[in-house]
Amino acid sequence: MCHAYGREGILRPTPVVLLPSREACIPSQIVQGQGDMENATVSVTSMFFVQKAKRVFEHAEKAFSGNIFDEAEKELDSALVIDPNSALAWCFLGTLHEAQRQLDKALWDYSQALVADSHLLAAYVGLARIAVQEQRWPEVIQLTDQIVKVSFGTFPVAYFYKAAANFNLRNVVAAEKDAREFESLDTKHERPQEYLLLGDILAREHDYAGAAEQKRTFLTLVPEADDAQEIKKQIEVLEDLNRHSDDATVRSGQNPKLSNSGNEHSVAPY
Repeated sequence: MCHAYGREGILRPTPVVLLPSREACIPSQIVQGQGDMENATVSVTSMFFVQKAKRVFEHAEKAFSGNIFDEAEKELDSALVIDPNSALAWCFLGTLHEAQRQLDKALWDYSQALVADSHLLAAYVGLARIAVQEQRWPEVIQLTDQIVKVSFGTFPVAYFYKAAANFNLRNVVAAEKDAREFESLDTKHERPQEYLLLGDILAREHDYAGAAEQKRTFLTLVPEADDAQEIKKQIEVLEDLNRHSDDATVRSGQNPKLSNSGNEHSVAPY
C-alpha cells in the first residue's frame, strides 16, 4: 500500500505551498479569460470588485508570491473593509491560510467565499483539497462532483481528488476512471503522485504489471522522491505477484491477458 492516500496509510507530506499556482485562488488568474459568462467560474460582481480594488489585490498577490504572508493578509483585510462580501478576497485569504497550514481558517475563508459567490469554483477546489488532507472522502466526492459538473477542464485536479476519494471508499472502478481522466489532462505532470495512486488502484484490480508500470513512471518523473526505495520494493513485489499470477493462469489453462480483468477489489499485499 502506498502511503499517499489514506486507507491503511497516511497522506503524503506536503510542502509549505500546497498547490500549483493555477490551482490557487489568485484573483488576477481567476478573472483573466472569463469573457464567456455562460461558462464562467466566477460571477460578474466578483470580477467587477477585482477591478475596483485592483491595486490592493496586486499588492496582495506580490506579497503572497514572495511568501510575505503577513503583508498579503493585511492587503486582503483592506479589500474586505472595502467590501466585506468580496468572494475573491475571501477565497484568496483561504489560499493564504492554507499555504500556512492554518486549515481551520482556510475552511472558513473558502466557505465565506461561496456564501458571497456560489459560482466561484476555486473555492470549491480549496475545500476539496482540505477535505482530501483530512481524509473526509464523501465530502471530497460531493465537492469534486460540483466542480466537474460546472466546468470540465478548468480544474483537472478535481479528478485527482475524486480518484483518491473513490479509492479510499473502495469504489475501485470509479477511481480508475477518474485517475485516467486526470492523467489525460495533467499533461505537465504537475501532480506525479497520480501514478502512485493509479498503481494502487490497478493493484487492487490484480493488474500487477500495470501497477508496476505506473509506479516506475512516478520514479522516472521524481527519481529523488523521499520514499523512492519503498516504491522500488513495491514494484518488486508487484512484479513477483504478476509472475505468480501468470504461472497460475497458465497451469489452469486460462488466457493470462484475461486473468486480471475482473472487478474484485481485494487489497494488494504491500
